[in-house]
Amino acid sequence: MSNTVKMQHYVPRFYLRNFAADTSGSTPIVHCFDKLERNQFPTSISNIAGENYFYDIAEDPDQKFESRLAAIEGDFSQAYEILLDSEDLNALDANDRSAIAYSIAVQELRTRENHEQLRDMFSKIRSRLEGIQMSDKMEDQMEELRDLDTDEGATRFQREFLQNNAWDLAEIVLDMKWVLYVNDTDMPYWTSDHPIVRHNDIDHSPYGSMGLQSKGIQIYFPLSPTVSLSFCDPTMFNFLPAKSEVEIDHVRFQNSLQVRESTRHVIANIDNFSMAEGFVEDYPKYAEPDRDRVSME
Repeated sequence: MSNTVKMQHYVPRFYLRNFAADTSGSTPIVHCFDKLERNQFPTSISNIAGENYFYDIAEDPDQKFESRLAAIEGDFSQAYEILLDSEDLNALDANDRSAIAYSIAVQELRTRENHEQLRDMFSKIRSRLEGIQMSDKMEDQMEELRDLDTDEGATRFQREFLQNNAWDLAEIVLDMKWVLYVNDTDMPYWTSDHPIVRHNDIDHSPYGSMGLQSKGIQIYFPLSPTVSLSFCDPTMFNFLPAKSEVEIDHVRFQNSLQVRESTRHVIANIDNFSMAEGFVEDYPKYAEPDRDRVSME
C-alpha cells in the first residue's frame, strides 16, 4: 500500500499548533503533562495525541477511514480559523456551524479515551453475562461480544459508530446553547489527548448525567490558550451571553476537566502543570490507565 499513514492522530495537528510554545522549528513544540508517569516534557505536535496505525483494521487496507477523518478536519479548520480570528459566534454562517458541530461529535468519538470507554463497557457487559445459561442465539451474540472485547473489535465498533451516528449527535450539538469563553487571565486554557470534555452539576443517578440531552449538561472545547467554546443545555443555560470573559477560577475549572477526562497527556503552551500534578495527587484514579470509565449500576 502506497502513502500509508503510520502515525494516526486522534487530535488534529492543525489544532494542536494553536497550543504551541515554540513554532520556530520544523514542527511546533507543545508542553505535555503525563498523568501516568507524573512528569512533564516538551514534544513536537507530530509525536503527541496519536498512535501508530490506531484506526487500521483488516477490512480497510487502503486506510479510507483515516482519509475521511482528514477531509473532516479540512472542513472544520476553516470554520475554526474564522472563530479564532473573530472571537464572535455571529461570524459563523450555517455551514460553519454545521462543520463545527459535526467535528465536535467526530472528535469526541475518535480518541483513545473513547476506545477505552468502549473496551470498559464491553468487558463489564461480558463479565455480567459469562456463566449464564444461554440459548444458541444468545451464545452467538455472546461470541460477538467477546470479539468486541478486544482491541481490534473495539476499533471496528468505534469506526462504525462514528460513521453511523456522528451526524445525529451533531444535530443535537447544533441545537445546544453555544458560548465563547475568552480568557485574559495569567493561566492559559489547556487541551489534551481527549479535548472534548463534559460536566454536569446535576446528579441524575441512577440514570446517566453526561448525555448530550441531559438536563444541565455542559461541554467544553478549548480552541486556543485564550478561547474556549462551550455547548450546554439550551433550556437551563439560555440566559448565558454568546460571549463571556472569564475569571481564573473558571480557567482552572476547565483545565481540571482536561486533566480528569484525558487518557494520559495534558497539553499546553507553558510548562507549569502544578495544578495538574495536584489534581492527580488528590484523585489518583484518573491517572490509572485501566480505571473504571463506564458505570453499569
